[in-house]
Parts: sequence; structure tokens; C-alpha cells
Amino acid sequence: MISIIIPCKTKTDLCPELLPAIKNQSHQNFEIIIVTDKICPGDPAKKRNHPAKKAKGNVLAFIDSDAYPKKNWLKNALKQLKSKDIAAVCGPNLTPPQNNLYQKTSGLVWSSWLGAGGAGAYRNKISSPRFVTDYPSSNLIIKKSDFNKVKGFNTSFWPGEDTKLCHDLTYKLNKKILYHPSIKVFHHRRPIFIPHLKQISRFGYHRGLFARIL
Repeated sequence: MISIIIPCKTKTDLCPELLPAIKNQSHQNFEIIIVTDKICPGDPAKKRNHPAKKAKGNVLAFIDSDAYPKKNWLKNALKQLKSKDIAAVCGPNLTPPQNNLYQKTSGLVWSSWLGAGGAGAYRNKISSPRFVTDYPSSNLIIKKSDFNKVKGFNTSFWPGEDTKLCHDLTYKLNKKILYHPSIKVFHHRRPIFIPHLKQISRFGYHRGLFARIL
């Protein structure tokens, strides 16, 4: 079984496409765990760790509340997780076609080299398969056994808890994280300019700190 974990402040934060897209998955052996502030107050790292402890699945699928998956998201993830060397898989976060012009412009920036320091070229558009050492938890599927071995997300960091988790999986466990273009989600963008700039500067600051610490 797969446990799909979605952190949010309230259920009203869920984008309207998310639950229908999950219920329409070609792989149907899953549970959906929505973690709101009423269940677990705190940042997204805490909201992901909390349900992971009680999750029934042997695979944990993390997705953001403002994103929604393609129909074969889970099926394709499981196919790529078969190797013992692979702890996690991930895939592109695509801009939804229904986003407005300002959001699509933000998506173009994220998918460029400038937008994510080179990683945007595969994180935010379809690219060739590759092994990665860092990936956002908006589209990250992990074997629960490996997740537990590294004690989940480090709640001392936000944003950046996903960077620390990926670091522990790859460098402490010596496992691999596979990016595969078939593991697709659509991720609503924050519009240009102010909301986008606030988001990208926050991520950049914390990843700069990781470059010094790790």
C-alpha cells in the first residue's frame, strides 16, 4: 500500500483538482492522509512526519496541497522503486495549463537554469531520467523503511527539510533518488512578481545555508 501524505493549514487549502486526481489513479491501493493545523500545528515538516509514523503503507508519497498528480503517478513511481538501491523517486512539477499568464511566467522562471540554479531544467519540466541528491517534497515518493532509518524530515529546517532528508538518504544510507519523467504532477504557481520573488528568495537563502553546513 501507498500512503499519500498532504500537509495543509486547513482542508480549504487543497486545490480543487487534487483529490479527484488522486481518486482517479490507475494504482488504487492507497490511503490519503490530510494533515491540517487541527491535527498537527506547525510547519510542513512536522505535518509530514506526524502521519508517517502511523501510515499503513510501505511507501510514502508526498505531494503539496496546491499540486495534483497525473493518472499514472503512483503506478509509475512503484515501477521505478523496485531496485533495492533506490530509496526514493521523484518527477517533474509542471505548470498547470489552466494557470493564468502571471503564473505561467513564474513557471517559466522556475523551469529555467536561473530559477532553480540548474535544477529547474528537470524539476519543473520533463527531462531525461537521472539520479539526484536533492528534490522538493512536492513530488517525492519514498520507501517507508528508508524514511524511518533517517528519522524522517528534520523539523529544525523550513524550508529546506526536504534537502536535508535527501542528503541523509543519499549520503548516510548510500541509497539513490531517481528522477523519472513519468512521475508527473501539476503544481500551481505563485504569480509574478511579489509572491514568486518571496518564495524563490526564501528557498535560495536556506539552500545557501545548507551549502555551508553540509
